Amino acid sequence: MIANNERGDWDFARYIPHFWDNDKKTRFFATNIDEVKELSAFLEGNILSRGDNDQQSFTEYLPYYIIIAAD
Repeated sequence: MIANNERGDWDFARYIPHFWDNDKKTRFFATNIDEVKELSAFLEGNILSRGDNDQQSFTEYLPYYIIIAAD
């Protein structure tokens, strides 16, 4: 989730379990440019580590990510 949270409209979403990785180290919720950069770097590394996708089934690409840009 990428959101402008100046008014606090998205505070409830910060703690939804689905916005954390399994180790509870990375939160997939960004409200400023630095958090967006950090999140982008994480996702890029994860996607690049999946390798060449020409001959693979999409079921091999877990987990899936949905990006919500609320701003």
